[in-house]
Amino acid sequence: MSNWGRCAYSNHRIVLSTKSTFAASLERRNCNITYRKANTCLIASRFNTSVTLGDEPGRQTGQWSKEKFMQFKTLHRQSVDLDELASLVDQVRRLPVISTHPKIRIEEYLQTEEKTCFLCSQCKPNSEFLSGSKRYPSFICLLCKTTKKYFVFRLRRRFEGCLLEALLEQGGRCYRSRLPLSLTPKSNWFARWARKDLSQPWTAANAVLICAEFESPLWTPLGECQRVLDPCSTLNWDI
Repeated sequence: MSNWGRCAYSNHRIVLSTKSTFAASLERRNCNITYRKANTCLIASRFNTSVTLGDEPGRQTGQWSKEKFMQFKTLHRQSVDLDELASLVDQVRRLPVISTHPKIRIEEYLQTEEKTCFLCSQCKPNSEFLSGSKRYPSFICLLCKTTKKYFVFRLRRRFEGCLLEALLEQGGRCYRSRLPLSLTPKSNWFARWARKDLSQPWTAANAVLICAEFESPLWTPLGECQRVLDPCSTLNWDI
């Protein structure tokens, strides 16, 4: 092994046991290329948390890297603008419910050459919207789908808005790591919803928000979420 038995991202010693959270896992450096010797490295299994394609070519939202691990050491000290967060949540709460649009209006949306975006309230040509379908036409323009407001709007539609409460209660931070959540789609540390207790089903009380990097079940805290002060400490890894 080129990294001498250590994780290529965190430099933790890799354990050759499937029961360990630091068990060896094969990782592709570039996800657009197949598994080849030059494109693979060994990492600790808890860092194998790729989710969806991101903006960086070959990388995925939630995929770890050596650079991202170094950021992890200082990111928890970053403050979260709680006033901005509360204002964003309030804006989304005031939006009407899309499902209440009458069928006639949906048919009109399909026939017209322009639409009014549900989030920004601007009239735009159909080319600036996804095509959607007759049953579920797209009411949100492509530009708005890259904004924080769109992700918060998606949270409102899950568990009858309980995830909006979770976002505020967590202070805009990841439940598992206490890092600031990014609400911008396809960005590092992007927010995702997860179950607090994996042994329990999806319910409003069991839903929390985490960074995509901590999607792996190996990051699930056994008790109350603890602040990660030193990522090089074995004790703090086992939160």
